[in-house]
Amino acid sequence: MEDHEETTMENKTAVEDLKLLIESIKYQQQDLEFQEQALKTMASVFRTSDSASSYLVTSDGLEHILRILLSSNDKPNSLREACLHALCAACENNAIAQQALCILEIFYVLKKFLLMKSSTRLQTLSCYLLICLMTNNEKGQTLARETKCVDTLRYLFKDVHSPSCSPRIPNRLTECVSSECQENEALINLWQTATNALSVSVNNPQN
Repeated sequence: MEDHEETTMENKTAVEDLKLLIESIKYQQQDLEFQEQALKTMASVFRTSDSASSYLVTSDGLEHILRILLSSNDKPNSLREACLHALCAACENNAIAQQALCILEIFYVLKKFLLMKSSTRLQTLSCYLLICLMTNNEKGQTLARETKCVDTLRYLFKDVHSPSCSPRIPNRLTECVSSECQENEALINLWQTATNALSVSVNNPQN
């Protein structure tokens, strides 16, 4: 009984914290650094409270995160990454958030991010969000196919790790290893996440 009451209190506290964070990103739209930190804090809240993830959908919080993400052409990659991190945390174990995020706009922006070689972390987080949206979810798997995210994952898989058709055009991971590039570990993580995303996508026979 005490454990149940303690969990209920923790969930209430998490939801109250989330309410404050949502309000803060609504009224601090010009302060990109503040928004980034608020989104990172949101991710921590979602990972400790399923109720907070559900509240994100029923409130206008999800709308504000998506507004930042979908209008981020002139914003730094770190802010985009913070948005994706928060969305991953919200939907990785919450079916309500997962379904709410299964919209065409999300999949199209993820496809765009998958091709952005300027940020390996952005690509990796995009792969992971696709995993969250496709896992045990036919709608997510279908949208991934229709928006050609699955095709883009296949391209990314080959671009990062597969042997090149021409020895004069090595893949990114080979280039990094040969030059002792510090990004080597990040590229391995990207390749592993892209591989996992492809594995999840083929659980749907249509893919």
